[in-house]
Amino acid sequence: MLAHRPLSVRVGPTECGQSVAGGWPPGGRIILPMNIDEIEAEVLKLDPQVRARLARKLLESLEALSDEENDRLWAEEADRRDADWDSTPGSARPAADALRDARAKLK
Repeated sequence: MLAHRPLSVRVGPTECGQSVAGGWPPGGRIILPMNIDEIEAEVLKLDPQVRARLARKLLESLEALSDEENDRLWAEEADRRDADWDSTPGSARPAADALRDARAKLK
């Protein structure tokens, strides 16, 4: 499961539009703690071209992972999906229904 730990982002006075009591620190930046949900919400507000650039950079960063790291991440994802499946009994659908709905969406 993904940790929802606070992350930090550097924000200057022009980005946040607020003044800081006592003035801005050297370099004109402060650090605001943000969790992953807050970062995602802010990123989704960006222009599509900027989001695409960010997506490319994020994907490139994943390509640099070692085989061991990729294996670990996929195992964690499989465990998360399995736990999610187990936590919602009765949520499964017959394959025929799922395929019918998927085909209808493609038309």
